[in-house]
Amino acid sequence: MFAVRCLSSIALLFVTIISAQIVDDTVSTAAADSSEDYTIIVTATRREALLKNNPGIAYVVDKEKIEEMNAQTVSDVFRFVPGLDLAAGTGVGSPGKQTVSMNGTPSFHNIVLVDGKRLLSAHFHTGTDLNLVPAANIERIEVVKDASSAIYGSDAIGGVINVITKKGSSTPEIVVGGRMGTEDRASIDVSATGKIGNKTFHSIYTGYETTSGVPITTANSRSGQLGYKRVIIMDRLEHEIGNKGSVGASLHYVGDNDMKMKGVGNYDSWLFTPALNLKLNISENLSIAAMAYYTQWRADLSNEKNVISSPSAWITYSGISKNIITGGLEYAWKSFERDGIKKNEQTLSSVFIQDEFSPLVSLKILGAARLDYVDNSANGSENTGPVVSPKISALYRPLEWIGFRAGVGRGFRAPSIQDLKESRYHPAGGGIWRYGNTELKPEYSTNVNGGAEVTPIKNLTIAANGYLYMLDDMIALVSGGRDTVYQTRTVPVIVRKNIRNFTIKSAELLVSYKLKIVSLEAGGSATWQEDRDSDGADFLAYPGHNLYLKAVSEYDLKGIKFKPYFGLNAAFERKSPSGLALEDFQNLSAGLSLTVAKKIDIYFNAVNLLEQEVDVYEDALYTIEGKTRIDCGFKINIK
Repeated sequence: MFAVRCLSSIALLFVTIISAQIVDDTVSTAAADSSEDYTIIVTATRREALLKNNPGIAYVVDKEKIEEMNAQTVSDVFRFVPGLDLAAGTGVGSPGKQTVSMNGTPSFHNIVLVDGKRLLSAHFHTGTDLNLVPAANIERIEVVKDASSAIYGSDAIGGVINVITKKGSSTPEIVVGGRMGTEDRASIDVSATGKIGNKTFHSIYTGYETTSGVPITTANSRSGQLGYKRVIIMDRLEHEIGNKGSVGASLHYVGDNDMKMKGVGNYDSWLFTPALNLKLNISENLSIAAMAYYTQWRADLSNEKNVISSPSAWITYSGISKNIITGGLEYAWKSFERDGIKKNEQTLSSVFIQDEFSPLVSLKILGAARLDYVDNSANGSENTGPVVSPKISALYRPLEWIGFRAGVGRGFRAPSIQDLKESRYHPAGGGIWRYGNTELKPEYSTNVNGGAEVTPIKNLTIAANGYLYMLDDMIALVSGGRDTVYQTRTVPVIVRKNIRNFTIKSAELLVSYKLKIVSLEAGGSATWQEDRDSDGADFLAYPGHNLYLKAVSEYDLKGIKFKPYFGLNAAFERKSPSGLALEDFQNLSAGLSLTVAKKIDIYFNAVNLLEQEVDVYEDALYTIEGKTRIDCGFKINIK
């Protein structure tokens, strides 16, 4: 209730400020001047479209918002997106891991993509590490929050996050950056974009970072052991085929070195993802797109190796009046191995179709369905499918400045190889034994969502959305009814079973207003979870309630551009999966950047100015030390 009251107070404050400053603005001019009218999104429908015309609920975090906070990672950005709750992790081979829960669903119910390709990371089955993509190489981030299994299949119950990286441009540019800060953090990066010849565009990013790690005070098994040295290379090449389309290639490499683990010593991990893509315009009304990628995550610790190889192709046809039809095929081969899991494989085959129908200028309807089949014959488990995931969503915009969205969809998550085949694995230093189950069924969800957005006056946007998730047959770790002996100790055995049935309700609010010299934004969400018959099993996401407030300004003084920002994000009424209450926290941050001669940026950031401890939960409770973290840096643009 406290979070809801705070959120209401912030919204009221914003309305009061706005009313006092813009009495002369009119409703009729709002929509035409909104920058969101021209924001492009591709994730929701697999084709480029305007965000304001998307029937589903989605957000786009553009390059400007990323740069105004001097963000270093994706998680820095997501602190200021409503309905997203960050969770810190320390998973195998990834000491700085951060995952995200969307609208109260577990983080492994959300797909994280980089330019349309799955992002692998440590402990992939508990959520994807967002921090494997540097903020300096991001063009925008698309967050799709309605039912997405109809387009992306398994694991897209909560939604999809697609990180779009920078691509080559016709104007050559070289950017050199560096930063230093607390936790012995130091980094340097170089990026270059431009043309090769007349029709080939190239973009490359290289970065190096070293740090002693997040200052965790408890548990002692992680304290002082979260440092690493990281190398990132991201390369993107696109060649235009006349005016008919393009063909491209990309590479994403992350190498984490000299990480530490109690009793193990130093170890390394790395991510390697090469990809090819094709876009071809056959005619005015017909286009084809295709993509093929291979991605591998490896870690010395526990000998973890996770591989996905996936080709896909889809076709879009707009020759039928008031309809845009997209259909395609996707195939994925997956392999996983680790201590406690011998190398096992599974394959996924799917076909999907969607129709974007506009019977009226003011009404857009999207209907989609996907058929998935997961073949587990190679690992000796039960197959999944065929599973049909339908979805329908609608946007009604009676006036340019107001829009209403509603949708309903069915989603699923197929048991992973880890769920099926894990054997005799002992997390948290051997405190338990964890086993898989070859008879697991898929998890299912029904998602109902709706909301409204209004732009009543120039540069003001207010959006409110609500979500209802009915989660059935969720996979839980439960007591196997027996013990075993490990290093002279008797430890319990836990086994995965389909026994969770939960209802999740979530609501979110966003208020954004741009004044002449300052941009203000406030938002937040509240989540409620109800156990509908889970036989006492724990749920893996208790995000509680959260809110944020952000102010960004920009002004010139004698040729120097000043860009200060202020941010506050807070979380309330959170719990661990075992029901342990996590402490509330309020994270106050601020920063300042100076731009000199339009080419040199110097910036300073301070996070956690209130010096509050933060409780986080992965497979155990961790407490991050309550101290202010500071960093400063520079960026030089060479054209």
